[in-house]
Amino acid sequence: MACGWNIQFQYPEPKTTNDTRIYPPIVGASRKKRDSFPNDRSLAYAGFEAILDRNGLNGRACLLRSICENAMENLHHEANGLYGHLLHIALTPDYGDGKPDPELDPVYLEAKEAGEFGVDCASLYPDCHGDGLLDMISLLDE
Repeated sequence: MACGWNIQFQYPEPKTTNDTRIYPPIVGASRKKRDSFPNDRSLAYAGFEAILDRNGLNGRACLLRSICENAMENLHHEANGLYGHLLHIALTPDYGDGKPDPELDPVYLEAKEAGEFGVDCASLYPDCHGDGLLDMISLLDE
């Protein structure tokens, strides 16, 4: 399985030292949760499940197992780097604030809670065969 993300930023090259002290004004509203996709986490999880299904895995079971394992283990191993942090965020169904998303199927939050309580995720989700998604793509802290 391969995952590729392209994140691009463009900044003008400073010509003088004064250019590094001049910041353009921030245009637009202050940061807030978008209203355009009220169930964006549900949409992302549906996409993850579809990708896993297309690759011959049980998408729902493997995603739930991955959420469970993510809650149980620390993905912030130095070898995982930025991708480990991004994967941790993606596999945390409550945005890390402890408040469940009312649009999200509660089964995802239950998987997270099972991992936090130390439940054996492989036994809880036996339809996800093999070593699970996280073992394929990450290293965990000891």
